[in-house]
Amino acid sequence: MNLLSNKKKRAFASCRAGILWALVWPLTSLWAQNTPAKNLPTPPNMVWLQDSLFVDKTEIANLHWLEYLHYLKQGVAKNLITQNFYNDQVPDSSICQTKRGNLITHPAYRYQPVVGVSFAQVQNFCRWRSAVVTELYNQKNPAPEGTHWEFTFRLPTIEEWEKAAKGGLDVSLYPHGLKRWYKIDPEAPVRMRPPDPLVNYRNHKSKVFTLKKIDEYPPNGLGLHQMIGNVAEMTATEGIAKGGSWRHRKEGCKIRRQQRYFIADNWLGFRCVCEVKLVNTPYHSTRDVFWFR
Repeated sequence: MNLLSNKKKRAFASCRAGILWALVWPLTSLWAQNTPAKNLPTPPNMVWLQDSLFVDKTEIANLHWLEYLHYLKQGVAKNLITQNFYNDQVPDSSICQTKRGNLITHPAYRYQPVVGVSFAQVQNFCRWRSAVVTELYNQKNPAPEGTHWEFTFRLPTIEEWEKAAKGGLDVSLYPHGLKRWYKIDPEAPVRMRPPDPLVNYRNHKSKVFTLKKIDEYPPNGLGLHQMIGNVAEMTATEGIAKGGSWRHRKEGCKIRRQQRYFIADNWLGFRCVCEVKLVNTPYHSTRDVFWFR
């Protein structure tokens, strides 16, 4: 999946406005596509899961967190938030530092999943994303008078995450939600070593810390990339992640398995779900006040 055109990738790699295109933009007719349940606006980078709930196609990347920090800096400049609050939202540098540079700020890692963030930091990110998407959508697509569309981003429950990870498959037959675990090219010459996996997990060859881009491997049946492996994903239950990661064995990456965590780590990331509803009140911008909630 190509989140941005090549031209936009080059532009936003330097100006840190990626989330406006990958997670918020475009505010076009694509937002009004029909879902299997209702005619609801579809949040960008998301697919319908159930009822009025949508889920991110990919894990949240460093590029997206950079845009969050960019908005926070604006909040500091407006005296809406303190410098200490901004500092508290910066991912753990001891986790994000590599020989090549910082995972968050180095251009080479823009499209890798963000790590080094805590459960509390993710809650703040979701509140911010809710405020920005709700504002931008209602500016571009006014609802009937006296109403507005509300987008509420949050972490998925365990049940919601498992439904998304299954991709419509029977988990008893496909415990990882995937029909194929390995990349098999019938046109490639026969070789002695096993084919490359389609999941970033800890196999016998994994010896070092490695993350893949958020769209590195093909999606599951719902169009979701890397629900399994790469980084384990936080759920709404603090301390419980799902899906396994680059440091977990194949058995630990099964949909029914869980990963416990207590602090931010280099194998732990997240993706959001979003509840969409039409609210029977006029819209009033909350972008400059949501920090105080």
